[in-house]
Amino acid sequence: PVPAPPPRERIEVRRPSPIALNFDSNAFQRKPDGKIFKKYEIQTTSRLHQPGEDPVEDLQIISNVLDSYRTIFQENPIAGTNVEVMTALTGDNEYDLVFIDPDHPAINEDGELTDRWGTPFFFHAVSSKQPIDVYSAGPDKERGTGDDIAISERGTASLRDRDQSDE
Repeated sequence: PVPAPPPRERIEVRRPSPIALNFDSNAFQRKPDGKIFKKYEIQTTSRLHQPGEDPVEDLQIISNVLDSYRTIFQENPIAGTNVEVMTALTGDNEYDLVFIDPDHPAINEDGELTDRWGTPFFFHAVSSKQPIDVYSAGPDKERGTGDDIAISERGTASLRDRDQSDE
C-alpha cells in the first residue's frame, strides 16, 4: 500500500486593508441606517441611462466607479457575478460605503445593474488589482453579437467596430 500524503497546510489568503478615509469630510454623506454614500459616485451614477447620451458613457461611468472602489479597498469587489459586484458597490463592504444608490432605477429586481436596454451588464475581472472589464449586450439584448459594447483596460469599442477593423 502507498502511504497517504501528509496533510496540506491551510493557506490563508490575506486581503489588503482599505485606505483610511475621513468619513466626516464633504466627500461622504452618512445615512441614518449607517451606510455612507460616496457623493461624487452617487452623483455620477445618476447620469446612467440618460436619453440622448452615448451608451459608451454609461460603461465609462461604471468603470470609474469600479476604479474608485478599487482605489479605496485596494482590490476589486470579490465577485464573479453582476449581483456580487452590485452587492459590494451598494454598501455591503468593510466600510458600508455606497458607490451606487441601491434604489437606482438601473438596478433590477434581482439586484443586477442593467444597461439602458434592460439587460444585466457582464463584469469580467482579470485580477483583483486590474480594472474590471464591463460589457453591455447592446440594443439587441444578446451577448456576443455585433452591437455589444465593452470597456476594458484596453479601451472602449463596440464589437462591430472591432470586427470591421479586423477586415
